[in-house]
Amino acid sequence: MFISKAAELRRKNDEIHTHMCKLVTDADADNHRAMTADEQTRWDALDNEFRLREVEITQHETLEARNPDPALDTRQAGREPTPASGDPAAVGGEARVRNQRVNRAFRNFVCQNPGEWDAETRETIQERRTELPPEIRALGLTGSAGGFTVPDDFMAELEKALLSFSGVAQAARGITTATGASMPWPTVNDSGNAGALLAEGSAAPDTTDPVFAAVTFDAFVYTSKILRIANQLLQDTAFPLESELALMLGERLGRILNLHGTTGDGSAKPRGIVTAVLADTTPIGAAGATAITYADLVDLQHGVDPSYRQRNPAFMMHDDILKAIKKLVDGNARPLWAASMAVREPSTILGHPFFINQDMDAVMAAAAESVLFGDFSKYIIRRVLNPILVVLRERYAEFFQTGIVMFARWDSDLVDAGTGPIKVLQH
Repeated sequence: MFISKAAELRRKNDEIHTHMCKLVTDADADNHRAMTADEQTRWDALDNEFRLREVEITQHETLEARNPDPALDTRQAGREPTPASGDPAAVGGEARVRNQRVNRAFRNFVCQNPGEWDAETRETIQERRTELPPEIRALGLTGSAGGFTVPDDFMAELEKALLSFSGVAQAARGITTATGASMPWPTVNDSGNAGALLAEGSAAPDTTDPVFAAVTFDAFVYTSKILRIANQLLQDTAFPLESELALMLGERLGRILNLHGTTGDGSAKPRGIVTAVLADTTPIGAAGATAITYADLVDLQHGVDPSYRQRNPAFMMHDDILKAIKKLVDGNARPLWAASMAVREPSTILGHPFFINQDMDAVMAAAAESVLFGDFSKYIIRRVLNPILVVLRERYAEFFQTGIVMFARWDSDLVDAGTGPIKVLQH
């Protein structure tokens, strides 16, 4: 039987998690003392190994999702099946050929001067430009400026890098629109009304009208900033440059998306999730200014309406706060944090998944907002199509360099905010 690499790594992480739990519970059993310096050093080493392996697990799960059974993949033996014309596999083969053509054109677009493009590359680039809606073409980022809407394969790599650096993007609900026109999102609050018992012959009582409103999503333009690459590298590269570009540009966009998606003030920029929660709901107060307790997290959980707690809610926090929570135990000396035991199942805190957000407060101090909890599908990120890549061939010519910059458009905000789908723990 084929045993996936991800499953094997999860078993190893299960063993590490057991050792980490024993360090915490042994210290708690010994008159509720803190861990000694030696125990703390061992715990930190195990935690670091656990997190590094989690990254590796995610990578292997991504590969296995694309190819669920490597043992049966005929391509590994160089035996690519040839589907019969007209069947679904043939249609899939045509799409694959088109994707390969687009990917080749994209690579040539980045690495070659226009005069060096072959006929296939020119034709494909022209197709990509004519597929754009009029509004995007009007931006002036295509045409002679050298713009190219990124192909799907590159977008998948870019998205993976972006998500790695944005806990908000991992947790939020994403919506992609074909244009950047203002998009109202209707909301309604009818929580003040309830049905009534009606006596015979009596008229139905009047009620307070429900409050209808709307959150309007715009499309703010973001840039990766200019990435300068030596022309020698573009001309001589033998490694997949596209993957490296996707990684670097995705990291840059992920960081700014996460920053504004966390603390943005909503003025000519998105309204961040912490900003929105603080503006629209009352924070849950932590018992201590410099610590988090088991009771604090329980209070935070129950600060969210039960209807939202039934919709796969989650926690969100800075990695340093997660590290502190991993050391907490409940009244029976059981750790609140539980490592994942199953493939593609997340680790949990109090039975709920969590997201790491490096733009949230990292230190527990007075007035700090250390932990979010709730239904993160109510925080929406609106994006406009795929990003556009622009190659600046002349700007840095005297340095024998080419500039590469990416533009993307998005907005984000919390909907149904007044009903409290997400709450924040404030010290």
